[in-house]
Amino acid sequence: MIALSVAYVGIENLVTSQMRPWRLVIVFAFGLLHGLGFAEALSTLNLTRADLLTTLVSFNAGVELGQLSVIALAALAGAAWLRLTANHPRPQLVSAGIGLIGVIWTIERVI
Repeated sequence: MIALSVAYVGIENLVTSQMRPWRLVIVFAFGLLHGLGFAEALSTLNLTRADLLTTLVSFNAGVELGQLSVIALAALAGAAWLRLTANHPRPQLVSAGIGLIGVIWTIERVI
């Protein structure tokens, strides 16, 4: 379901150009889905209470650092692209790529 949610967001960005009222509900539902997926994976580790807190804090810190790194790299790549060409990046291509990756992940998990 997590991979399918990634595909959905990429595809939705292609077919709609404005924010719809249901977007907040979808963001909340996907966040909950991703959190439940993490909680399920964490529960299989059989950690002690002390280890659980350390693992949870470490994981969240790692996720945040990873997201900041990806954003920084994307910003640098975008700035370099704009300096090298007069063309502006097309958000539709990025959304199509995200949707395609989500579909591929979904198929991999189903098969």
